[in-house]
Amino acid sequence: NVTAASLENQVSIKCGDVTQISLREATVVFIFLPIKSIPSLLGTLRDQLPPGARVIAHEQDPIDPSLKPDHSIPIFTSNAITVAHVWIID
Repeated sequence: NVTAASLENQVSIKCGDVTQISLREATVVFIFLPIKSIPSLLGTLRDQLPPGARVIAHEQDPIDPSLKPDHSIPIFTSNAITVAHVWIID
């Protein structure tokens, strides 16, 4: 999709273990993992990402209120409902 949209100069997709790769230059990190893995990842990402970077997690299960995302945006499609939770790194 990145190539089809001619965004190769603007988008870099990295797949791997977040604890093993550097994300210091990332401006957006999208997490598509079970909600129980997000609390430990948020700490790691907050340590690595620059101020203003965004962490986005797709989740269908209720999120623990202690995680306190900056935004929670419901997403409706013709056959599903989900939520995108967004944290902005400060």
